[in-house]
Amino acid sequence: MGDFKKEMRKNKRRHTIFYTKVIDKTNGLEVGRLADITTSGVLLTTEDRIENDQYFTLEVVLPQEMEGHNSISFEAKSVWCDKDVNPDHYITGFEIEEISYRDKQLIVGFINRYGFQD
Repeated sequence: MGDFKKEMRKNKRRHTIFYTKVIDKTNGLEVGRLADITTSGVLLTTEDRIENDQYFTLEVVLPQEMEGHNSISFEAKSVWCDKDVNPDHYITGFEIEEISYRDKQLIVGFINRYGFQD
């Protein structure tokens, strides 16, 4: 990973035990699968290349209900995209631009429940 990506990350990434579906709320289509998450950004595996500086309203579909909610929603900007180890996929980093307090708390709960701990 390049120094730029390391410098841009503010929080330690938490890889998840599920590759949870992530939807573009504006069109209802799947953007990709969640590889890791923090309260400031997400990493998705995607089938298509996503150009930098694209804005999305994303919805992470939870594997099971948490605190009465089935998903986590936020506004995010794509900041980088590279080929994945699997040549049929890409990995794309998104910075969370806008998120409600409730959804931020759901991310923390999601990490605690489904994230790999060091």
